[in-house]
Amino acid sequence: MILAAWAARLVDELDSTVCASIAANPIPAIRDELGFKVVASQHLADRRGDGGWCDGHSFTEEGVILYRPTGSRRENFTVTHELGHVLIDGETDEDILVWSADLPDGSLELVCDQIASRLLLPSDMVTSALDGKHPSGPGAVALFRDSQASRRAVAVRLAQLLPCEGFVVLAVDGVVEFAARQGDTRPYAWEKDVVPPGHPLAAVGDGEVAVAETGWAGPNRTTRRYYMSAEGDGEWTFAVFAERDLYGAVALHLPEEERTRSSVETRDFRCPSCGYSGKLRTWSCNTCGVRACPRCSKCGCSRKEESLKRAMCSNCTKFVRGDLLVGGLCDECR
Repeated sequence: MILAAWAARLVDELDSTVCASIAANPIPAIRDELGFKVVASQHLADRRGDGGWCDGHSFTEEGVILYRPTGSRRENFTVTHELGHVLIDGETDEDILVWSADLPDGSLELVCDQIASRLLLPSDMVTSALDGKHPSGPGAVALFRDSQASRRAVAVRLAQLLPCEGFVVLAVDGVVEFAARQGDTRPYAWEKDVVPPGHPLAAVGDGEVAVAETGWAGPNRTTRRYYMSAEGDGEWTFAVFAERDLYGAVALHLPEEERTRSSVETRDFRCPSCGYSGKLRTWSCNTCGVRACPRCSKCGCSRKEESLKRAMCSNCTKFVRGDLLVGGLCDECR
């Protein structure tokens, strides 16, 4: 299972009327429909210590969600993000629990971001805003205006819908304020990146729409070609970068462009875990150097961990290495 699929499953398990209420008015809906005590707290930090940007906290057993008041739609994203943590805490599928225990640091924050974006931006609303077209700058602006979602939530949601590698940028005054990508796209924009003066994104003004063939430079100064669709909305600019020309930016695509589209090689791949077989065009894991399977998302790291045969203690229900269980009990319960 991949993170996006997990987020979708958790949202789908909620009642559809509850989801509709959350999309229309998140904080009252979570209070009234789900019975949580949602409390504004000035004492919360602006950034979480575990890498997430969402400034809130949840206490599942107590039924409390805290958020830092900002007077903006960011509050909506915060409380729905924290609701995501509650949904994850309530997960009962043992296979998912074992899988999620092995996720890299920060992965659960990404799942909660996706849960928040799905709750605030349901599929019918997204379909209406995009008018049957691919994610784009104008589509992002329309979705923001038609919803109660923050700009970041819009970026996350549209990145999920890109049919190819790419990313969605939210820029302010020539600086990247936030970016969300499809898969493991690289290079892509990072928060606080300065948009180069000559880049097409830098020239988009309020109310202006731009479509262009352009690129984005990575940390090693190599530039990858992308096709951009952007629209300015006040001091903000939404821009979608896609590796395929989804917007008709170029009339003629020469064959040599296709050969240099990415530094990621396409290889034959067979997953030793789930048996998936096919062509694979993804980046290798930074830790083990093995490409992750597109079906089960396992790389060398997860397979190594899986080989330790984690099992649940029959007393405390903690998952530990199977060889550490004696009579079904972990060392802390024996």
